[in-house]
Amino acid sequence: EGVLWIGTYTGGLAKYNETDDNFSSYKFSKNDDSTLSDDRVNFITEDCYSNLWIGTWGGGVNMFDKATGKFIRLKFSDDESRRKSFNRVNYICTDKKGNLYAATNYGLFFLEKGKNKFRHFINDPLCQKSISDNLVSVVFTDSRDNVLIGTRENGLNIFNPETEEFSIFKKDKDNPGAISNNSITSILEDRSGIIWIGTYGSGLNKFNRKSNRIYHFFSEPNNQNSLSSNLIFNLCEDEEGILWIGTRDEGFNRFDRIKNEFKVFK
Repeated sequence: EGVLWIGTYTGGLAKYNETDDNFSSYKFSKNDDSTLSDDRVNFITEDCYSNLWIGTWGGGVNMFDKATGKFIRLKFSDDESRRKSFNRVNYICTDKKGNLYAATNYGLFFLEKGKNKFRHFINDPLCQKSISDNLVSVVFTDSRDNVLIGTRENGLNIFNPETEEFSIFKKDKDNPGAISNNSITSILEDRSGIIWIGTYGSGLNKFNRKSNRIYHFFSEPNNQNSLSSNLIFNLCEDEEGILWIGTRDEGFNRFDRIKNEFKVFK
């Protein structure tokens, strides 16, 4: 469409139209429920039906109607004691059926296509098949319809929507094939089906499902071809299949898959 959507911290949602080189903005209005629910926009994604979903830091999830320019607000809670953590959205994704998943500071929310009420999943210390942590950083649906969830401190979860159960994968010092850190910041599936997992403190993980092995990539002080930082912030694959890794403190990296080397940009 030639449109770029930009989420800002306090200025709402911005829209850049490449055709006429013009910016427009959408902001919260206290007296209009059809506006954005909060001006702190944390995440933007588009589903398979071209609906635009916006995750905010305090106002839950919004669906934007491009035709009318109006928003549908989907708050998880109006209870003031819970609102801050419930409605702080870290990440949103949708699956092939149009179902919505939202990672928040208080668990995982699931909205089935066509329904208007969220299912809420939080950690239950008495249930081993509940989500491992209420601080959910990222949620991602892969090409096999697996729902992968990264938590702030308690590893990777795979969610089964049919049974509503979670399988948990954590760092294991006795297993070199386990994930390198329990703080998961980003998840990506590349075009070849490999799952990449970014961590906060222990670099990048590569999960090859064909061999069922996890490989680790770390920042090495004396190796200029290694990652620039172990604090991974985001992952992206471009149109040419190049993997880009954004870090918290040392710029971004381009990964050469043939040489297993990184080039740093900062």
